[in-house]
Amino acid sequence: MRAIGSLCVVVGFILGAVLFVPVFSAAPPKKEAASKPKVASADGPKELDGLGKLGSAIKGEEGVYEYTATSRDEKGRPKQEKVRLEIPADLEIHLDQKVRIEDLPVNETIYILGREATFDVRGGSSGVGLGGSSGGKDRRIQNGQVILYGDPIEVNESYVDAKDATIGWCKADVTRSNSGLWVQYKNDTYRVMTEPSAPILKRAKCDRKLLKSGVTAIVKAERAKSDGASDDESGKKAAAQKPKFNCKQIIIIDPRLVGTAYAGILTPAQGGPPEAKPAPSRKDPAKKGSAK
Repeated sequence: MRAIGSLCVVVGFILGAVLFVPVFSAAPPKKEAASKPKVASADGPKELDGLGKLGSAIKGEEGVYEYTATSRDEKGRPKQEKVRLEIPADLEIHLDQKVRIEDLPVNETIYILGREATFDVRGGSSGVGLGGSSGGKDRRIQNGQVILYGDPIEVNESYVDAKDATIGWCKADVTRSNSGLWVQYKNDTYRVMTEPSAPILKRAKCDRKLLKSGVTAIVKAERAKSDGASDDESGKKAAAQKPKFNCKQIIIIDPRLVGTAYAGILTPAQGGPPEAKPAPSRKDPAKKGSAK
């Protein structure tokens, strides 16, 4: 019995050492310090054109908001600058809103980020492929990643997809959207085939009430000739030290789509992803023919 008791004491001591040593010896993981936005200097940018986040309205300056502008430097590294953004009362506010394919109006001009492909259809010259158009051709815009329409529209025409060099922007007119999406592109009818997660974004005017602290937006603005800052009752002098910009255009967007849908819309200088190296062209093994 004494031997069994001694054995239990030894085992208990060993287990205690195993359980408690890591608690005291293990160092907590170090958190990577996030870079803080800097206040734009007096000799900083003369205009803003790109992504940013709207802050609180500044007291004592009607229509002026805190704003953090996002861009990239010459080496592709992200940088942020804090400024004051004046949004005129008569400026139209726009919003990119998700819609369904069947909501796309006929004859509407849309921008599709996808891959144009044409395949030969077996069965003679009278065959009609999924993409329509007689002559034994199946014409498609496939692997669609995002569809954008409305006004005003600007996209990154030089966008290069890191996985597929044949992905690019196609400007087309809707011919049918009630049973799949069909468009007129390069004087022919094409069927548009999108990825399951691809958003369809309608850019349109929206209510000024959506200008709230924390919203992500694409902004175009020019540096004000005179700051015209005045101290408020709270004495917020820090805000007055930031340069002021006059907003010329603001489009509210969904921040969850910045790294996906807007990767092909925004240029690196506008806060989009760094330029990717061209990837090998992708071929479709499912059909005979060549992508064009």
